[in-house]
Amino acid sequence: MTWKSSLNPNKAMTTQEQDKRFPINRELFERINFAGRFEALSRQHPIRPDLDLLMILDFDLTKEILESFGYKIRYFRGERFFRAEEKRDGYTFGFNIALDYGSAELIWDTECNKKLVREVSDVWMGLYGLLMNVPWEQVPLYPFFGDYDELEAVLRESFSLWEDFKREFLAEYPKPM
Repeated sequence: MTWKSSLNPNKAMTTQEQDKRFPINRELFERINFAGRFEALSRQHPIRPDLDLLMILDFDLTKEILESFGYKIRYFRGERFFRAEEKRDGYTFGFNIALDYGSAELIWDTECNKKLVREVSDVWMGLYGLLMNVPWEQVPLYPFFGDYDELEAVLRESFSLWEDFKREFLAEYPKPM
């Protein structure tokens, strides 16, 4: 598997180059227990036969729940996701949340000088697969929800994990020049 380096986006990284670049980030994700917390979130909110998925969301109520965590939330209607964004110490941290058919697709992105830091920017399932080095079939599913209370619980843990990520990232990578 290769991905593009944020240091040179025109050059695809080999697995060996990726391994040299990723260990610091792997440690960062281990410090916040990303894999364990994502597994727990998936396990606590699985798709199940008795789950009456919340198929149609009340936009205003959903935005109110998202904003209750202290972030200004924007909605991108064309791509159908909500976004929280925070600028700190020269970085822009983004958290995209796509809520479709009772599932919460969770996506982080981090930018430095308006360039994506690819090594820490991905859908949670993708980050998990890279960190744990497992095939896609073994990656936990996104959390599912059947009502607004369950949605709020999913979001509470998701935002808590995002806060921990930002704290550790900024400790690892001081303010860029």
